[in-house]
Amino acid sequence: VPGQLIEGGASAPLAGAARAQRRIAEANWQAALDWARGRDTEVLAVARAGRREQAWFAEGRDDGSLRAVRSIAKALSALAVGAALGAGALPDVRQPVGRWLAAWRADPRGRITVEQLLTMASGLDSYRPDPDPRGRALQQAEGSDVAETVIGIPLRAEPGTRFGWGNAESQLLSMVVESATGVAYRDYLQARIWKPMQLGTASLNVDREGRTRAFCCLRIRADDLLKIGLMLLEGGTWQGRRILPEAFVRAMFAPSAVNPYHGYQAFIGWTAGEPRRAERPLIVRHEVPFAEPAFYLSGYGGTTTLWLLPCSGRAILRAGRDPREWEASTLPNLLLTGRAEPRRGAD
Repeated sequence: VPGQLIEGGASAPLAGAARAQRRIAEANWQAALDWARGRDTEVLAVARAGRREQAWFAEGRDDGSLRAVRSIAKALSALAVGAALGAGALPDVRQPVGRWLAAWRADPRGRITVEQLLTMASGLDSYRPDPDPRGRALQQAEGSDVAETVIGIPLRAEPGTRFGWGNAESQLLSMVVESATGVAYRDYLQARIWKPMQLGTASLNVDREGRTRAFCCLRIRADDLLKIGLMLLEGGTWQGRRILPEAFVRAMFAPSAVNPYHGYQAFIGWTAGEPRRAERPLIVRHEVPFAEPAFYLSGYGGTTTLWLLPCSGRAILRAGRDPREWEASTLPNLLLTGRAEPRRGAD
């Protein structure tokens, strides 16, 4: 797969927390680890307050390996938008994308707003797997010109009226950022996220034109993904340095108008004590409530998931192969309570 490196400089691994600094009960950690290891997990790690609270790597894996995190790459497009807002290159997310996408300037699709792309409410024809090599799905994933493919996707609904999780929205966001800033997407992420946070080398997938596929196939170290999670938990700051506007981070994890379980390229967990709503996330099974409020970034049905727990300030990472019997809330619940499901009466 063609790759493009993104560099951040000298990246130090997260320091381990001393036993006295750990707030996860040993029994809870063991319960979570036993569950994860039985489901083709390669990495299970928890970070809090700038340190690794617990971490386990399967044999032959280590914290320096680059890991394919699939659709977690979509969240980077939101981070790039937030950085562009903070730098003043984008005025606000309510602007129509036709302002930056010349091909849509006089097209009805140009009325789609940046925010509607962020919330997967563009109204564009939704992503569907298709084995046809000339079909849209494979052309986005493997074709020679990903920009041409997504620009050609038709409108199927009025923008802002329905949720449709897909790849085109993230790709279009990267193109808006490039047009608004005058900087290539990879270079912008490097300048605004990687270097200020001193993240290690990562790899992005590109097409034959050299354009980044912003919706998939990021390869990144486990610690660097945890650092991004901790930065988001800190409202967009890392080690005292402002990376993203605080208001944007709040909006990123706020329910959208079309899906209460999705914000800006991120999922929002159903929490114990809340009524269960009809709208469901589309890519990860989530039938059991979280023991405490949770947000998560997920790739390929849970293959890699990064959970953010704002109440306890934890970022939790699971990486591995396709999980069996997957449920979005199980690992965080085991770590928090030792139980996969909240106690009766809590939901």
